[in-house]
Amino acid sequence: MEILLSLLYKIVRFMKILAPTLLFLLVIACNQKKETEKIEVDNLNLYKEYITEVSHGIISSKSEVRVVLNRPVLSWEAGQELERGVIAVFPETKGKVVVMDSRTLAFIPENSFEQDKTYKFALQLDKIVEEVPKELNVFRFSVKTLKQQFNVYTNALQSYSKDFQYIEGQLKTADRLSLNDARSLVSVNHRGEDIPIKFNAAIAHGTQFHFKIDSIPRFTEDSELEVVWDGTAIGVSNSGSNTIKIPGKSNFSILGVEVESAESQVVYINFSDPLKKGQNVKGLVVLEGDGDPKYDIVGNTLKVYPSKEIEGSRRLEIFEGIQSIDGVRLSTTRTERIAFEQIKPEVRLLSNGTILPSSNNLKINFETVNLKSVKVQVLRLFESNILQFLQGNNLN
Repeated sequence: MEILLSLLYKIVRFMKILAPTLLFLLVIACNQKKETEKIEVDNLNLYKEYITEVSHGIISSKSEVRVVLNRPVLSWEAGQELERGVIAVFPETKGKVVVMDSRTLAFIPENSFEQDKTYKFALQLDKIVEEVPKELNVFRFSVKTLKQQFNVYTNALQSYSKDFQYIEGQLKTADRLSLNDARSLVSVNHRGEDIPIKFNAAIAHGTQFHFKIDSIPRFTEDSELEVVWDGTAIGVSNSGSNTIKIPGKSNFSILGVEVESAESQVVYINFSDPLKKGQNVKGLVVLEGDGDPKYDIVGNTLKVYPSKEIEGSRRLEIFEGIQSIDGVRLSTTRTERIAFEQIKPEVRLLSNGTILPSSNNLKINFETVNLKSVKVQVLRLFESNILQFLQGNNLN
């Protein structure tokens, strides 16, 4: 009995010590939650006398967040830094508030915003505009940053000469990226050695980077080149590789066949060596259902243009006899089953405009693809919602 009482006494003492700690942690958690939730988004229409536009929706993590006032502030000068208390940011983010022009101020983060995160802002309107009603002293709004992702694309193998080849490619990202970060994402290995990648240095920041895998040595026998990508350096969980066959010098062969069905239908046949220009390939390349296609030789690629629009699957036969630039003839026949996909339904505007109160009518021209009919919806914008409309649209 004494042992049991002693044990209960120790448990009670432990709980007395632990309880304040648990309460403290709970208070911190609640406060943090309140900090992020206490700012709600206000209706811009209520502030239309003072504010015409704010950053909204999904933005780049590299962007600044802007507020455009209805009237200029005469004391402002471009580049002037305002007191930090003019705009509060949740979660708290280091940065500065800078005047862009007499009507525009921007919060510029010290580094950049975090990816895929919602940020809430509270603008102390009464600190920059005189005679603001008390209920409009603070304007609250929010934005969300893009989630960064990227993809690596490589084009068909091309030749400098019999000894060296190259591959062009693109790196496409969801959010803006620096050229140095882009370079860190892709590497190339060929038979245990790194191959240089030349990025187009004209683009210092962007979402699309062009590169060239340069001076790939061509050996007597076939070899493999590995393109590797890894997003660890920019905090993105995306990694993988693509193996590309590099044909040997003595192996004049077909590397691949691709079909493009965008604005015009084209079949691309890619060879291991540049093709001899001026050769007649009619009868050596046969497309089922088309007796008179057109041909064009560009480097290692033979382009086949159907003489009429083709739908569905067709047989493509490539016969031996096609010559490389060195006069080597293709020694095998290859048959491929290729698919011509229909262009997706689309409406394209050929002109733009807005029916304003002063205009009687407006002619809007457009073209369609694979559509039976088009329904036109006309929206009327009232004075009370014009600001909301201009948040995501322009008068065009």
